[in-house]
Amino acid sequence: MKLGVSGILVYKDNSFMQVLEGKKNSVTALFKKIETDLRHQEVTLLNEVELEKADYRDWSMTFLNPDTKKFTNVASAFKYKL
Repeated sequence: MKLGVSGILVYKDNSFMQVLEGKKNSVTALFKKIETDLRHQEVTLLNEVELEKADYRDWSMTFLNPDTKKFTNVASAFKYKL
């Protein structure tokens, strides 16, 4: 967790849904980078809540393919830097 951010990335039907967890300033900065990245379209914040405990804190950024139900660690491909 180089950025101090964990989460899960889900892809289905040419769309992505992502959960980001971490310190508010880190998550906010990362979300702004994602939101302004020209490779992304229709970026929408669905929910923002404070958690007592992160659900994915022991994971690296992980991709879930719901069709195959397989998880893939994508931390090495994660190119965002704060």
